[in-house]
Amino acid sequence: MIIFQTAKLRYSTNTRQYNALSDHTVVTESNVFPYVVSVLKKSSYLSAGALLDDKWVLTAADALFLVRESARVIKVRLGSINYKKGGVLLPVKSIEVHPLFDDSKPAFDVALIMLAERVWLTPTLSPIRIQTNLQEITATHFIVTAWTPLLRIRAKPHHIISMDTIKQRRMLSVSHLHPSDPELCKKELNDMGINDTGSIMCLDPDLNADPCWRDTGAPVVLNGVLWGVVSSWRPDDCYSRPGRSFAVRVAARDVRSWLHAATRGHRWNRTEYDEEDDSMVLNGVSSWRPDDCSSRPGRSFAVRVAARDVRSWLHAATRGHRWNRTDSSVTGAPVVPNGVSSWRPDDCYSRPGRSFAARAAARDVRSWLHAATRGHRWNRTEYDEEDDSMVLNGVSSWRPEDCYSRPGRSFAARVAARDVRSWLHAATRGHRWNRTEYDEEDDSSER
Repeated sequence: MIIFQTAKLRYSTNTRQYNALSDHTVVTESNVFPYVVSVLKKSSYLSAGALLDDKWVLTAADALFLVRESARVIKVRLGSINYKKGGVLLPVKSIEVHPLFDDSKPAFDVALIMLAERVWLTPTLSPIRIQTNLQEITATHFIVTAWTPLLRIRAKPHHIISMDTIKQRRMLSVSHLHPSDPELCKKELNDMGINDTGSIMCLDPDLNADPCWRDTGAPVVLNGVLWGVVSSWRPDDCYSRPGRSFAVRVAARDVRSWLHAATRGHRWNRTEYDEEDDSMVLNGVSSWRPDDCSSRPGRSFAVRVAARDVRSWLHAATRGHRWNRTDSSVTGAPVVPNGVSSWRPDDCYSRPGRSFAARAAARDVRSWLHAATRGHRWNRTEYDEEDDSMVLNGVSSWRPEDCYSRPGRSFAARVAARDVRSWLHAATRGHRWNRTEYDEEDDSSER
């Protein structure tokens, strides 16, 4: 989350010079759009893309649909505004195309590229925050960044293209594209047989560009947030009827759930998405079947992993604990593994008595566990009931100059103080602390 906020702040600061721009303005600084990457087939440009984190890139599916089985020929250049040089050039580990993609339509024209190694984030190379909730399009324009290679630009017959033009076409360009009228967009999508019109946004064509050219895979951004990526789809008669560009919305339900599953290595199932917690519910299909299944097939059953007893058992088993059904909280909280005490009465043979278990959720046990697992010395009085954690304050070395004659008090820096807490938050993440960037509302540093 912090790296996404950092990217947003940097974006809002560095894009001021692009507030009033013409179509396809050449970008001159690498740190203005640090999330944009170029996808290459060997050394040839295929598409643009957006860096989602330190190992995943989102781009258009059509550019990779035919080559996804031979990912070794695909490379990604990151942190450079020149797709031919600079930045970091990385091979690809795998390519995931959206399962619902059909190259005859712009719907679900998205693909994920998993980089062969994690990238080191820098001011010229950082991910972009993606939109998570589908919102109504009210903006007048979106920022779109991509490359326009020479081979995609129509030249006049017998026209010799200068070297300066060739070099310019290798540089990243940025343009403002305006959203089309929603009703006209919906009608055009319905004519193509697309009913889920909320998952696609229409963008008016750039009148000065090649009518058949599309900024394939280009991030569509508003206020530093990724709304979608441009599809490569175009009408067959694009030269006589240019038509609109289409962008797949990343906040659309079937796109968002697929992104969630694919980036975690899960197999995506369209019907398993849970709207409430915005995550994939991966349920296991049971092998049970009725004895007379040949004559009465019956239904299949799936065990819900979100069920209380299943969830608490998973919590215990994956941690090597013995599961006890009664140890799980009634509210559905994870099982609390309690430790059985070895204490027994002296006359245990004649009066066996009960066994006792130390409750891990007890205040003194919980606070001691919190301190001991972090290598801290436990102090019973330092426990803070409000935030359910140990408040480990640091004793200051300051003392008065006349301490021998007037010893005075010791002082301890409160870690819950605003400036101390925000500095700890920034320093432990390798960020430079700025006192004015702290947000009181979400109790975290905004970078």
